[in-house]
Amino acid sequence: MRYARALAGAIGLLSAAMATAGIFDDPKNLEVLPADIEPEALRQVMRSFSLELDVGCESCHVGEANQPIESFDFAADDKSMKEAARLMMRMVADINERELAKLPDTDHARVTVRCATCHRGQARPLLIGDELAAAHDNGGVPAAVTRYRALKSEHFGSDSYDFTEMPRLLFADRLVAKQDRAGGIAFLRELHDEHGASFLTDVKLGDIYILVDDRQNAIASYEAALAQAPPARTEGIRKRLASLKENAGAP
Repeated sequence: MRYARALAGAIGLLSAAMATAGIFDDPKNLEVLPADIEPEALRQVMRSFSLELDVGCESCHVGEANQPIESFDFAADDKSMKEAARLMMRMVADINERELAKLPDTDHARVTVRCATCHRGQARPLLIGDELAAAHDNGGVPAAVTRYRALKSEHFGSDSYDFTEMPRLLFADRLVAKQDRAGGIAFLRELHDEHGASFLTDVKLGDIYILVDDRQNAIASYEAALAQAPPARTEGIRKRLASLKENAGAP
């Protein structure tokens, strides 16, 4: 929440400074936006870029952060991010105006995409699974757990990352698919009590314990899941438990 308030305040100050400077009155070198765009419309577009990607003017335009807005050269094309932004604007327009127009008509208003659809308040639109995978590649499960908690500390309460249970389960599945079953177990156990955990984490742990032939922990995990699962979801867990207990003495 501190992050969200700080960002909102920074964007508010930025917008006020830009409006005061009158930099939108006579824009130059517009390639995607219409040349006759109204100053207020242009201001709103630039403000949305800043807010939805968490970037400042210096990301795309020639100038230095925290310097007077009048010192920026907004017409210059020196920075590659400016061309990337133009490409993204064309892509969004193409999706909304051409591709989504192919969808069948519905009774509700058609959904359109915008920067925030993918970026969610971050310059690089990575999902939390992408962040965890990169951390894991560099330092294994401990690094992935550390990265998860660092992201949660900074971004919890914003739209940037999904801190619910499902991304953690999917990441554990990714580790299991790579034959790192012990890593999948360690990851889920370490983050077992994080915000958003439910019976599904214990079910997933039970499933992985079966893969490593750890029946005792599999039974314990399924029993923990059964204790908190809603009635409609208990049948499958009971079947797993019954099968394990019936074969508890088998080699």
